[in-house]
Amino acid sequence: MKTYSIFGAGAAGLYTAWRLLKGEAKNKKETDKLLKEGDILELYDWGKYDFSKKDPGTREPGARVCTWHYKNDKDNSYLELGGMRYSYWDGTPKGEGHRLVTKTISDLGIDKYSVPFNESSDPLLSLRSKNMYLSDITSKNAAPYFSNNYMSDVPPDEGFTKLELVAIDEKKTMTRRDWCELYNHGKIKVDMGDDSVFKKGDLLKNIGYWNLGYDV
Repeated sequence: MKTYSIFGAGAAGLYTAWRLLKGEAKNKKETDKLLKEGDILELYDWGKYDFSKKDPGTREPGARVCTWHYKNDKDNSYLELGGMRYSYWDGTPKGEGHRLVTKTISDLGIDKYSVPFNESSDPLLSLRSKNMYLSDITSKNAAPYFSNNYMSDVPPDEGFTKLELVAIDEKKTMTRRDWCELYNHGKIKVDMGDDSVFKKGDLLKNIGYWNLGYDV
């Protein structure tokens, strides 16, 4: 008999528990990884969660992922806090989106609660205590970032594109496998100049993107 203890009943802890309880082995060799009769699965968390009638709590487990109802009345208006949106995956091999999240939501049978997320073409951003519309960011009204080479003059998406170009070819179409390879083994491929603490050949996974953004 084995005891499996999971510390934290947030998204990761709950997902791990669910996979241990509902997982299926692909072959006989992997059956040893499954829970057996008599095994114990424990969840530890500081939150007072509503796991059962025997041990009621103040709300469903989920840690930072939380649906809060006004005055704790489920018939009232509510707010989604934490992971309130995800990028839907259409199920195709080359389709974009959050594959694991989409598949999990479908397997749990809660995809019927998903609704389209309305996104503004000119969103309001909160950047280091400064509120700015996306269209407000220009060379004359830069975002409050500490960076070189006019990085603060462009919207966030363009800024991230500039960061990507230190490691990937601008003309290359990245596949899912390419991105996984980049996250694990990607290196700086350009000369960063004498003023930069980062050099050509440095692994990207060892560098915080804000630190790299200062020098790009």
